[in-house]
Amino acid sequence: MGAPQTRSGRRGRIGLLAAACVLLVVGGVLLATGVGRQQPAPPRVPQAQSSPGAGATSVPVPPRPSEAGGPESAPAPPAPAPERLVIPTLKVSTPLERLGLDGEQAMETPRDPDRAGWYERGAAPGARGPAVIAGHVTWNEEKAVFFDLARLRTGQRVEVERKDGSTAVFGVTKVAQYGKKEFPSLEVYGNTAGPELRLITCGGDFSKADHYYSDNVVVFGRLLSVREG
Repeated sequence: MGAPQTRSGRRGRIGLLAAACVLLVVGGVLLATGVGRQQPAPPRVPQAQSSPGAGATSVPVPPRPSEAGGPESAPAPPAPAPERLVIPTLKVSTPLERLGLDGEQAMETPRDPDRAGWYERGAAPGARGPAVIAGHVTWNEEKAVFFDLARLRTGQRVEVERKDGSTAVFGVTKVAQYGKKEFPSLEVYGNTAGPELRLITCGGDFSKADHYYSDNVVVFGRLLSVREG
């Protein structure tokens, strides 16, 4: 499946209705928030893999690889920058925007709800450490690129096409849903012994009153192979 098509009618409404789920860094923390009217209910991760809880609690911003706790090793050569994320099981194929920090030290969010974004201040997919890719779950009352993220299961594959023509292939090792008060920052963002991947979006219940989702959905992946272009 090719890249999801951008819905042109959506863009005219962005000034009236904000994204239903965005990931923002404000004052050094990552916040999951949402604004909208009647949002589609995203799939839930099976209860055995979830951590219950809700609330407008923050999730720390992913640190730079050198700042995160965890295994230490000699620096590895930089991995090529990612350009496209492919999740065959979900029929997702999306170009990747680059996400950094804006002038207010808030993490930029994907401008297009049909595209995911790579947090370029962290690890690149295929380099040692957790590469972080975030995407919207809903937008203006419609499904967005990561709407079905919670449907992924252990053993399924996620591919990241890179600038040099190679493809980093990851195997899903865990899919979890966390209430924001229970978000395991070190487990998600801490340094790892090898190359790993984190796909992150919102999930759980959407509060019309508070304009955000109660949970975060996180897909954990580990590098299986690199296909040369």
